[in-house]
Parts: sequence; structure tokens; C-alpha cells
Amino acid sequence: SEVMYGALLGAMGVGALVGAFTRPRVGGALAGRMVPLSMVGFSLSGVGVGIARTPVQAGAAMAVSGLFWVWTLATLNATVQLLAPPWVRGRAMSLYMLSFTGILPLGALLAGVIGLTIGPAATIGWMSGAGLLIALAATRLRLPSLAEVAEIEHQGDFTPTPHPVAVSGTPVLVVNTWVIADEDLEPFLATMNELRLV
Repeated sequence: SEVMYGALLGAMGVGALVGAFTRPRVGGALAGRMVPLSMVGFSLSGVGVGIARTPVQAGAAMAVSGLFWVWTLATLNATVQLLAPPWVRGRAMSLYMLSFTGILPLGALLAGVIGLTIGPAATIGWMSGAGLLIALAATRLRLPSLAEVAEIEHQGDFTPTPHPVAVSGTPVLVVNTWVIADEDLEPFLATMNELRLV
């Protein structure tokens, strides 16, 4: 029913609230393992939702999933923002959000197709199990902890060249071109390799 659905989402919200208050302390203790371990916990709680037999069991699993959801999201969001230099931070965050949320509709469609075949509970369990495999693979990767992330500082003048503030008509495409001097090519490529981390 709609009441039960709301209660389950509310349980996830309670877990998310707990996650928001506990993330700094746990993040300091887990350091670079925070995100992979949170992914494992989130996947396991999803399996718990799938196999739950009572509303109380499902609510408890949803609360745990909310906790791990916030631990993962808050850590990733902060890390991406700190890794990106200020002059490209907006663009980096837009690509991050596109990659993070852009896949959600595809997952929803897949879940709907599978759910029509095996049912919603089994779908949640099996898809969370698949997520668990990905999460276990991610534990082999070590993301930098927030304490280890240093803001990349760049020297030089990044003042844009003068350009018209108004043009007649509506531009369809605006293209900026930069030419790198030969003597600046090696430092430029080294800087771009640092930015690949973003």
C-alpha cells in the first residue's frame, strides 16, 4: 500500500540521516576504503530488502541502505569537487552527475523488465547481488581519502581573452581554440595527466 511504501522510504531516510552524522568519523577511520566498503554494505542491504519476509525486516534493511547510500554519495561528491581544479570544477561535477545519475533510467528499465518476469522482491535481491559483485571488485581499488586530496594549483594567467558580450542572432555552437606553444607542451601534457584523475 501507499502507507507501507512511504514507511519504507522513511526508514531509508532515517538511515540516511544517521549516515550524514556518522560519515566524518567513519570516513576518517576507513580512509580510502570508505566508498568500496559502503558499496558492499549497500548491496548487502539491498539483498536484505529482497529476501525480507516482514515489513519490519524490509524497513531495517532500507534504513541500513540509506546509511551506506549517504556514506558513498557524500564521500564521492566531496572527493570529485576537491580533485577538480576551481576553473573546471563545474564541468567536472556536471560530467560526474551525468555519469552517476544518467545510468539510473537504464537500471530502472532493466529492473522493470526483470520484475515482470520474476517479481519485484526477487529482482531487488538479484540486482543487489549483481551490485555486490561490482562492489567486491571495487574493494581492490583504493580511492584517496578526503584528507589525502590536495587541491591542484596551477600557475599562469587564466584570464579569458576579450570577446563580444552580445552578438546578433542566436549562436548555435561556440568553439574555443587554444594553441599550446612547443616549449609549453611537456608541462601541459603533465598537467592534463593529473586532470585525468578527475
